[in-house]
Amino acid sequence: MRVRSTPHLLLARFVSEVDPGEQKATFRQALVALAQAVQDLGPPPLDELDPVVLEAALHLALERGYLDESDFMAPSDRAVALYELSSPLAPGAVKREIRRRVFALLYEGSCGTFVA
Repeated sequence: MRVRSTPHLLLARFVSEVDPGEQKATFRQALVALAQAVQDLGPPPLDELDPVVLEAALHLALERGYLDESDFMAPSDRAVALYELSSPLAPGAVKREIRRRVFALLYEGSCGTFVA
């Protein structure tokens, strides 16, 4: 699946989306875009996103359970996307929860998951 938008635009749209179905689809697209963006050389994919918007998006994703429903991705891609989401966050509960999920994926995953 080819993503047509950048991760920061998708996450900004996710926060403002009203329809739960569209919101879930947009968040899933953002996760896939993040996993793909890591392969590109250049600035980090979330550099252009306001940290307040990122934290609001992740808080909403945690609250609605969208991070629990990310099994559609390979564990290695999911770990990379979640790590990228947590990197620009300030220390706090949201970052701690996202990083906990990353480390759980790495601990439970295969060698390929760890290497990704």
